[in-house]
Amino acid sequence: MQQPTLRTLTFTSSLGQIGPGGIAVVAVVIAASQHKPAGSGLLLAAVAAGAFVGSLVWTWRPIAVDHAPLVTAISMIGIAIPIVIAAFTPSLAAIAVLFGLSGIFIGPFGSALFLSRTQYAAAAVRTQVFTIGAGLKVTASALGAALIGFAAGLPAAAQLLLVASSPLFAGILGTVLLTACVPSAPSVSVGWRSGRARSAGTRRR
Repeated sequence: MQQPTLRTLTFTSSLGQIGPGGIAVVAVVIAASQHKPAGSGLLLAAVAAGAFVGSLVWTWRPIAVDHAPLVTAISMIGIAIPIVIAAFTPSLAAIAVLFGLSGIFIGPFGSALFLSRTQYAAAAVRTQVFTIGAGLKVTASALGAALIGFAAGLPAAAQLLLVASSPLFAGILGTVLLTACVPSAPSVSVGWRSGRARSAGTRRR
């Protein structure tokens, strides 16, 4: 049951990176359409700030290992939904807030993906799994940037919907597939929680 989970995570996480790969291009288009060239930097900074907050939340409240695959898929949906809403938002400031909300899910997405690979990949091939997965994500992001370039003549709203389409679809597909195939894993957490669990078990013995 471990291989189906890894294949699903690798495929859906790579697919989900295609749209966000073009977010920098779309940010420039949005700023230009509102005659605020510096706005592109604001939008990208909002995404980065959101990702930082999401990573802090993960560090503060890490999830159990057996939930990590589904968190990966659900986080992609969380990345996509604010971008969909931003497509129908005229204010640059409001779009920046939505970009920040989208970025919040980037932290849990990456952390849960790495945790899942560590848990479900055999030690002998773990390095290859991480390397191939990282290469596929970079390739998917580059492909997304190239594809959104061909859509540069479309309105900014349409471009935002294109950006959101791949993580939304990948997140929904991953949730469905992982619900069916995710294997049972030890209900342990990362960080200080697992340490407390081990201490409690020692006391009971």
